[in-house]
Amino acid sequence: MISLLFKQTRIGMPIPFKALAIVSVLLLSGCTDDCVFNWVDLQPQYALLSDVRSETLTMESPRELENPGKMYYYQNMLLINEVGEGIHIYDNQDPANPTVIGFLSIPGNVDMAVHNDVLYADSYIDLVSFSVANWQAPVQIGRMENLYPSYSYPLGNGLFGWYSEEDDLIITGYNEVEMSESGVCDQGNFIPWRRGESVLFAAADMEAAVSPGANNGGGGQGGSMARFTLAANRLYAVDNNSLHIVSLNNPTNPQRTNEVSIGWGVETIFPAQNMLFFGTTTGMIIHSLADPDNPEYLSVISHMEACDPVVVQGNYAYYTIRSGNFCGQGEDLLGVVDISNPRSPIEVATHSMDGPYGLGIDGETLFICEGDNGLKVFDASDYNSIGDRMTKRYRNVHAWDVIPLGEVLLMVGEDGLYQYDYSDPSNIRELSHIATP
Repeated sequence: MISLLFKQTRIGMPIPFKALAIVSVLLLSGCTDDCVFNWVDLQPQYALLSDVRSETLTMESPRELENPGKMYYYQNMLLINEVGEGIHIYDNQDPANPTVIGFLSIPGNVDMAVHNDVLYADSYIDLVSFSVANWQAPVQIGRMENLYPSYSYPLGNGLFGWYSEEDDLIITGYNEVEMSESGVCDQGNFIPWRRGESVLFAAADMEAAVSPGANNGGGGQGGSMARFTLAANRLYAVDNNSLHIVSLNNPTNPQRTNEVSIGWGVETIFPAQNMLFFGTTTGMIIHSLADPDNPEYLSVISHMEACDPVVVQGNYAYYTIRSGNFCGQGEDLLGVVDISNPRSPIEVATHSMDGPYGLGIDGETLFICEGDNGLKVFDASDYNSIGDRMTKRYRNVHAWDVIPLGEVLLMVGEDGLYQYDYSDPSNIRELSHIATP
């Protein structure tokens, strides 16, 4: 008797998992004996979206940082997303000793941005807004329903949820239930994924907002993995294939102005030089903001299918692509693109990397996150030799995204949020670490 272990789900849309490659090898081994098929059934937890919308969202007591996601910096305030649950708020006037203020509970939250003392955050498919004139006591002042109704929002651990308008239901999480069936090894009907039950083969990654010098119109600074950004007095938010534009001319009463199709596989967004740069699974796309409510397509730099955040400084855009799992089977590399003519960008250099995630650049200092491989720092004074000019490497950290703030670097990963003093790039020092358990 042979045992096979894999994960599957019985619900109607695909749920990511990591074990199918193992299953495929075992199933193709040609066995004809009886088998026991063991798997984990992912059973969704539901809530009525109308119930979520009826809640008044308020500040709670500080809580432990457990599953950090994206981060944002605004006027000495540090915001760290707890994936799917809300925002940890810190006073960061002293980066060596950030002081926790509280936890703003926002179910379904992943992204955030702050504009003129108003915090905008997603809550599943909605956009909620808070007055943060007093960070000790944020006050909810609005909710824009259905900002992106078709968006599959991350729930952490590579799992996603979505909204069923017909039933007014949202998926808020999953329970794992161990399942088992017996059958003949070559009898496909005993294999759940052969019975037409939906599965997806790999765990997807949460996938910029603003770097030093970017025009963010009264806002703060986010990392290279952001799906929210500020420019031209607008909030720009992307889902998998569209750009949603919200006017902030009246910050307490934002107005949806347009939805623009960008193309499939949109992951990140970055504003610079009155343009928007989109990182997608197949390339970097540039749109003009000459008309802020009707961004004009300018050009695209294509690459093999891979995950792709992008940042911009001066006449150059820097992007990383990462292969494997959900990201495709392309190369792991850093690309440099001359955008002096945004209608005809030219890729001028590529450098091999080791599973890169987010990145940030400040002057001649380039920071690249490589997940379990840590944080790398490069001298970017010559784009042709960046790969040969690594000046510092932090191996014993998990690095997912960064925000360079002029002299202080914020870096977030699975083990928490780190702050570094890079005022002297040749002598970078760790200032503090907000750790996960």
